[in-house]
Amino acid sequence: MIEGVWRWATGPEAGTVFWNGTQNGSSPNFAFWNTNEPNNLNDEDYAHITAPGVGITGSWNDLSITGDPTGDYQPKGYIVEYGGMPGDPILTLSASTKITTPKILTANPAVICGAGTITLSAESTLGEVVWFDEPTGGIPVATGNVFTTDITTSTTFYAIASYNGCLNGERIPVEAQVQIKPQVNSDFKVVNCSSGQEVLFNLSQYNDLIIADSNSYTITFHLSENDAENNTNPLDDQMFSISTADEVFFRVEGTGDFCHSVGRIFLEESTTSLPANYVFEQQECDEGEIDGITSFDLQEAVNAILSELPMNQNMSVSFYVSEDDAYLSRNAISQIDNYTNVTPFEETLFVRVEDNTSGTCFGVGPNVWLSVNPIPSFAVEEDYIYCTEASVLVEPFATNGDYAYEWFNEEGQLIGTATRIRISQQGIYSVIATSQSGCVAERKSFQVTESGPPTLLPQFIQVEDDGEMGTIIVNHQDGQLGLGAYVFALDDPNNVQEEGVFTNVAPGLHTLYALDLNGCGFDEIRIGVIGVSKFITPNNDGINDTVRILGVTTEFYEQGVFNVFDRYGRLLAQTDPLVDGWDGFFNGRPMPPSDYWYALELRDVNGKVHLKKGHFTLKQ
Repeated sequence: MIEGVWRWATGPEAGTVFWNGTQNGSSPNFAFWNTNEPNNLNDEDYAHITAPGVGITGSWNDLSITGDPTGDYQPKGYIVEYGGMPGDPILTLSASTKITTPKILTANPAVICGAGTITLSAESTLGEVVWFDEPTGGIPVATGNVFTTDITTSTTFYAIASYNGCLNGERIPVEAQVQIKPQVNSDFKVVNCSSGQEVLFNLSQYNDLIIADSNSYTITFHLSENDAENNTNPLDDQMFSISTADEVFFRVEGTGDFCHSVGRIFLEESTTSLPANYVFEQQECDEGEIDGITSFDLQEAVNAILSELPMNQNMSVSFYVSEDDAYLSRNAISQIDNYTNVTPFEETLFVRVEDNTSGTCFGVGPNVWLSVNPIPSFAVEEDYIYCTEASVLVEPFATNGDYAYEWFNEEGQLIGTATRIRISQQGIYSVIATSQSGCVAERKSFQVTESGPPTLLPQFIQVEDDGEMGTIIVNHQDGQLGLGAYVFALDDPNNVQEEGVFTNVAPGLHTLYALDLNGCGFDEIRIGVIGVSKFITPNNDGINDTVRILGVTTEFYEQGVFNVFDRYGRLLAQTDPLVDGWDGFFNGRPMPPSDYWYALELRDVNGKVHLKKGHFTLKQ
């Protein structure tokens, strides 16, 4: 073989050179290359007829022996020559031919539910269909358009179109899928309790007995196995009566790779129950406001009921508000550790006892009685007051029962357990009441305050008497007078007022009263409003014979001087106002009727000097 020298490989011209070189070469006899061919691309050593539509029709192209796997650059046909050799007759021929390759036209996979017999089918364009169980090699497992076989798991078979016994060609995969049948528990018995009329079953409650993780499946119930297989005429699984049938069929259908399974349940009426007239009583205290509503931990009832049943039994207890729900096993109370009663104060719950293994109903009945006991109701005052060196009696009132009490001081120490308590020290106290059923009321707090009589002292009293009338003010803020709350009165202890301010008080001596509002005593003091007589009549009749200095007392004033002047300013008299006034005489002689002037100077117990000036009239 010489690169670039093209020879006929077969036929009468075998060995004859028909081309030398590449696209620019030459032929010693005949060649029909396409444009720019041959080009020896990727060591192309064979001449093929060019695909239709690529360059010159019927021309040649150099390719490998097989060409590309697909497309225009692969063998597309061949040429048959007749005659033309020395000695051959001259022939005039016209002929055509057609090559048909058999192939699979259609292939139909199949699905079965669980292991069993499956039928696959395929159709070929020519010849017969041959089946294999391997993608390459192997021996045929069946022949024909229909292939029936037994399988246990999903399997891929392969179909090929065979003509005249040829087993070469493309194998088409055909899937034989085996879906998983749900693993169900079938032909078991369930027992329900009779309500005295008919036995009703809530069939869906047995789903967990039929298959584990039942929520992942669709479960329906039917009267016949055929209905279950075909999923027709489903039953009302909430209200099925044993009078209709004592067996039902179920269909369990999965999703994804799961199909369905069919099974059967036998129904039976229970003849067992808890002891006659058995009732478990459970009591709790009311919560919050008195409304008869509280929470119960029904686990106590569960333990009590199970103790009535045979030992080592796989029993469960469920509770229901209505009897119908208990018989149908629906609307069971879910939060048994925190159940709130519906009927105030008293409520009966229906109990259903079941065998967890078989779903057998052991008994249904009104076996739990719930009672709500009221919490103690009572009242105490928010504030109590006792007088100094005395005590106050604290006693609950507005009670609705007989209770036990516990009394506590401000530090939380227990100071008494009697029905009432006497307290003689102020502070914040509290009391707790417990009923005979053991219900404890919320702690109530109250305050005890000491009160006492006032102490009126001159330093707490202010007198303003610069004018014709005076004002008396009691300074009693911040507990200056004592521990209590006080009211005040002037001259009449029955005419009290809250404020210790008295205005328009006439000159003279007055009695000021302070009284404790809580009845813990009072105090009084004489108060003087300073003033001077407006006239005198010194005729020895005992009436207005001297000028009187009004409102001066030794409790408030410690010294002073009273000076009298005539109209010319002459000093006529000088006296001690704490002792006496002026009798109308000067140097032993009576003074004539006229107006006279005075100057009064007083020093109070606090050292403050008070000055008062004015005039008066001397009359005959």
